[in-house]
Amino acid sequence: MTSPEGAQPIVERRTGADGRVGEYASPDPANWSRPAAAQDAPSPSSFDWPEPIVAAPVVGDRGPVLIHIEYRVDPADREPFLAAITKLAKTRRRDGAFNWGITEDASDPSVFLEWFMTESWAEHLRQHRRTSLADVDLHSEVRSFQMRDQEPSVRHYLSANPASGEVSHASNRHVRGAA
Repeated sequence: MTSPEGAQPIVERRTGADGRVGEYASPDPANWSRPAAAQDAPSPSSFDWPEPIVAAPVVGDRGPVLIHIEYRVDPADREPFLAAITKLAKTRRRDGAFNWGITEDASDPSVFLEWFMTESWAEHLRQHRRTSLADVDLHSEVRSFQMRDQEPSVRHYLSANPASGEVSHASNRHVRGAA
Protein backbone atom coordinates (compact mmCIF):
# COMPACT_ATOMS: atom_id res chain seq x y z
CA MET A 1 0.00 0.00 0.00
CA THR A 2 1.35 3.43 -0.83
CA SER A 3 0.78 6.53 1.25
CA PRO A 4 -1.30 9.41 -0.06
CA GLU A 5 0.88 12.29 -1.20
CA GLY A 6 1.94 14.37 1.78
CA ALA A 7 0.47 11.94 4.31
CA GLN A 8 2.30 11.62 7.57
CA PRO A 9 2.14 8.93 10.26
CA ILE A 10 -0.05 9.60 13.26
CA VAL A 11 2.30 9.72 16.22
CA GLU A 12 1.14 8.41 19.57
CA ARG A 13 2.89 8.21 22.93
CA ARG A 14 3.49 4.77 24.39
CA THR A 15 5.39 3.33 27.32
CA GLY A 16 8.02 0.68 26.55
CA ALA A 17 8.70 -2.44 28.58
CA ASP A 18 11.45 -0.57 30.45
CA GLY A 19 9.01 2.15 31.56
CA ARG A 20 10.37 4.85 29.25
CA VAL A 21 7.83 6.88 27.31
CA GLY A 22 8.37 7.21 23.59
CA GLU A 23 6.46 8.16 20.49
CA TYR A 24 5.38 5.61 17.95
CA ALA A 25 4.41 6.18 14.33
CA SER A 26 2.29 3.55 12.62
CA PRO A 27 4.09 1.95 9.63
CA ASP A 28 0.69 1.31 7.98
CA PRO A 29 -0.20 4.20 5.63
CA ALA A 30 -3.89 3.39 6.19
CA ASN A 31 -3.41 4.85 9.68
CA TRP A 32 -1.74 8.05 8.45
CA SER A 33 -3.17 11.53 8.35
CA ARG A 34 -1.95 14.94 7.29
CA PRO A 35 -1.25 16.83 10.52
CA ALA A 36 0.26 20.24 9.91
CA ALA A 37 3.29 19.77 12.16
CA ALA A 38 3.88 16.05 11.57
CA GLN A 39 7.32 16.57 10.09
CA ASP A 40 8.44 18.30 13.27
CA ALA A 41 7.14 15.54 15.58
CA PRO A 42 9.91 13.71 17.43
CA SER A 43 10.53 10.13 16.38
CA PRO A 44 10.66 7.21 18.82
CA SER A 45 14.44 7.27 18.49
CA SER A 46 14.64 10.64 20.19
CA PHE A 47 13.90 8.70 23.37
CA ASP A 48 16.44 5.98 22.63
CA TRP A 49 19.43 7.11 20.58
CA PRO A 50 21.21 10.37 21.25
CA GLU A 51 22.35 12.24 18.17
CA PRO A 52 26.01 11.47 17.40
CA ILE A 53 28.52 14.03 18.59
CA VAL A 54 30.82 15.26 15.84
CA ALA A 55 33.95 17.40 15.93
CA ALA A 56 32.97 19.20 12.72
CA PRO A 57 29.98 19.12 10.34
CA VAL A 58 29.79 15.90 8.32
CA VAL A 59 28.70 15.87 4.69
CA GLY A 60 25.64 13.62 4.51
CA ASP A 61 26.87 11.35 1.72
CA ARG A 62 30.24 10.75 3.36
CA GLY A 63 30.86 7.11 4.04
CA PRO A 64 30.98 4.35 4.66
CA VAL A 65 30.48 4.76 8.39
CA LEU A 66 31.60 2.23 10.99
CA ILE A 67 29.67 2.33 14.25
CA HIS A 68 30.92 0.39 17.23
CA ILE A 69 29.30 -0.09 20.59
CA GLU A 70 31.26 -1.52 23.49
CA TYR A 71 29.32 -3.45 26.09
CA ARG A 72 30.57 -4.74 29.44
CA VAL A 73 28.66 -7.91 30.31
CA ASP A 74 29.04 -10.29 33.23
CA PRO A 75 30.65 -13.43 31.73
CA ALA A 76 27.86 -15.48 33.36
CA ASP A 77 25.39 -13.62 31.06
CA ARG A 78 27.39 -14.28 27.87
CA GLU A 79 24.91 -16.63 26.17
CA PRO A 80 21.69 -14.68 26.87
CA PHE A 81 23.46 -11.45 25.86
CA LEU A 82 24.58 -12.98 22.56
CA ALA A 83 21.05 -14.27 21.92
CA ALA A 84 19.59 -10.77 22.51
CA ILE A 85 22.17 -8.93 20.43
CA THR A 86 21.76 -11.39 17.56
CA LYS A 87 18.09 -10.35 17.42
CA LEU A 88 19.26 -6.74 17.26
CA ALA A 89 21.38 -7.57 14.18
CA LYS A 90 18.18 -8.04 12.16
CA THR A 91 17.00 -4.52 12.95
CA ARG A 92 20.42 -3.05 12.19
CA ARG A 93 20.34 -4.64 8.72
CA ARG A 94 16.69 -3.74 8.16
CA ASP A 95 17.53 -0.12 8.92
CA GLY A 96 20.44 0.11 6.49
CA ALA A 97 23.52 -1.62 7.90
CA PHE A 98 25.28 -3.60 5.18
CA ASN A 99 27.57 -5.42 7.58
CA TRP A 100 27.19 -6.37 11.25
CA GLY A 101 29.18 -8.33 13.81
CA ILE A 102 29.73 -8.99 17.48
CA THR A 103 33.22 -9.68 18.78
CA GLU A 104 34.66 -10.29 22.23
CA ASP A 105 37.87 -9.07 23.80
CA ALA A 106 40.44 -11.87 24.00
CA SER A 107 41.96 -10.35 27.15
CA ASP A 108 38.73 -9.48 29.00
CA PRO A 109 35.73 -11.85 28.81
CA SER A 110 33.35 -9.09 29.94
CA VAL A 111 33.95 -6.85 26.89
CA PHE A 112 31.89 -7.27 23.71
CA LEU A 113 32.07 -5.03 20.68
CA GLU A 114 29.07 -4.73 18.38
CA TRP A 115 29.95 -3.15 15.05
CA PHE A 116 28.04 -2.36 11.91
CA MET A 117 28.52 -0.33 8.78
CA THR A 118 26.26 1.97 6.79
CA GLU A 119 26.76 3.40 3.32
CA SER A 120 26.86 7.02 4.48
CA TRP A 121 26.57 9.41 7.39
CA ALA A 122 23.07 10.38 6.23
CA GLU A 123 22.05 6.71 6.18
CA HIS A 124 23.25 6.28 9.76
CA LEU A 125 21.31 9.36 10.88
CA ARG A 126 18.22 7.85 9.24
CA GLN A 127 18.74 4.76 11.41
CA HIS A 128 18.22 7.01 14.42
CA ARG A 129 14.84 7.98 13.03
CA ARG A 130 13.68 4.47 12.05
CA THR A 131 13.40 3.11 15.57
CA SER A 132 10.05 1.50 16.37
CA LEU A 133 8.70 0.85 19.84
CA ALA A 134 9.63 -2.83 19.37
CA ASP A 135 13.19 -1.71 18.53
CA VAL A 136 13.32 0.38 21.71
CA ASP A 137 12.32 -2.71 23.69
CA LEU A 138 15.00 -4.78 21.94
CA HIS A 139 17.67 -2.14 22.64
CA SER A 140 16.54 -2.13 26.29
CA GLU A 141 16.86 -5.91 26.45
CA VAL A 142 20.43 -5.75 25.12
CA ARG A 143 21.34 -2.90 27.48
CA SER A 144 19.91 -4.84 30.43
CA PHE A 145 23.02 -7.04 30.27
CA GLN A 146 25.34 -4.03 30.60
CA MET A 147 27.17 -4.01 33.93
CA ARG A 148 25.37 -1.54 36.18
CA ASP A 149 28.22 0.87 36.82
CA GLN A 150 28.47 2.13 33.24
CA GLU A 151 26.66 2.65 29.94
CA PRO A 152 27.72 1.16 26.58
CA SER A 153 30.30 3.27 24.79
CA VAL A 154 29.43 4.29 21.22
CA ARG A 155 31.90 5.52 18.60
CA HIS A 156 31.45 6.55 14.97
CA TYR A 157 34.20 6.27 12.38
CA LEU A 158 34.02 7.94 8.99
CA SER A 159 35.97 6.79 5.99
CA ALA A 160 39.07 8.89 5.44
CA ASN A 161 39.44 9.67 1.76
CA PRO A 162 43.08 10.64 1.07
CA ALA A 163 42.32 11.34 -2.61
CA SER A 164 40.04 14.25 -1.69
CA GLY A 165 42.25 15.50 1.10
CA GLU A 166 39.53 14.75 3.66
CA VAL A 167 40.68 13.06 6.81
CA SER A 168 38.19 11.82 9.37
CA HIS A 169 38.13 13.44 12.77
CA ALA A 170 35.20 11.27 13.73
CA SER A 171 36.22 8.90 16.38
CA ASN A 172 33.31 10.86 17.80
CA ARG A 173 32.11 9.44 21.00
CA HIS A 174 28.98 9.57 23.01
CA VAL A 175 28.17 7.41 25.94
CA ARG A 176 24.59 6.28 26.51
CA GLY A 177 22.46 3.60 25.02
CA ALA A 178 23.15 1.75 21.81
CA ALA A 179 23.49 3.52 18.53
